[in-house]
Amino acid sequence: MSEPARHLDRGDVSRLAEVNAARPAHFVRLLGGVVEHADWVVERTEPQRPFESIDALCDALSRVISTASAAEQLALLQGHPELAGAEAIAGQMTSESTSEQDRIGLSALKAEQHAQLEAYNTAYRARHGFPYIIALWRHPTLASVFADFSMRLQRDTLEEHQTALAEVDYVVRARVHAVMSPRVPFSQHPRASSEAHNAPADKGIRP
Repeated sequence: MSEPARHLDRGDVSRLAEVNAARPAHFVRLLGGVVEHADWVVERTEPQRPFESIDALCDALSRVISTASAAEQLALLQGHPELAGAEAIAGQMTSESTSEQDRIGLSALKAEQHAQLEAYNTAYRARHGFPYIIALWRHPTLASVFADFSMRLQRDTLEEHQTALAEVDYVVRARVHAVMSPRVPFSQHPRASSEAHNAPADKGIRP
């Protein structure tokens, strides 16, 4: 359920008004970074304006992803970087992914941690055909991320496809809130606290 617009402060309302009034190309520029290497999601969301709240915008982005074709969803997943993978080493990640991975310490791994993560990345992609995707803001420590990675390595691909799309949704919502309401981390948002207690596969995003 969308957060009522009256809960937005003056600055948030101003940003929302800008997004609602922007020309289509500017709308995409404003929000293009919220979905990793997939501006088409933002482009398809644009005609749904105006949005009454930030959460309504997030919900619209989520619907575009959930109703995309199977091929588009797979391409979306494949466009995400591995954790501390080749893109990170080459400095080719988006600024959003770089910040998210840096926060939890993925840019300062010990040699044995990096070796373990590299093995996980290789095994996961070989098994499922896309990289392991996780909303890092939902995990307080590297140990939590490693435990989740190890557990998800054992799942079948259909289940992981659903989970990965749900994690994308968590990432997108956090990034939209960072753009639209940067003073309040999404992890402190009422919606985030409720979503963090739901299993990713329960979000209703189809494979």
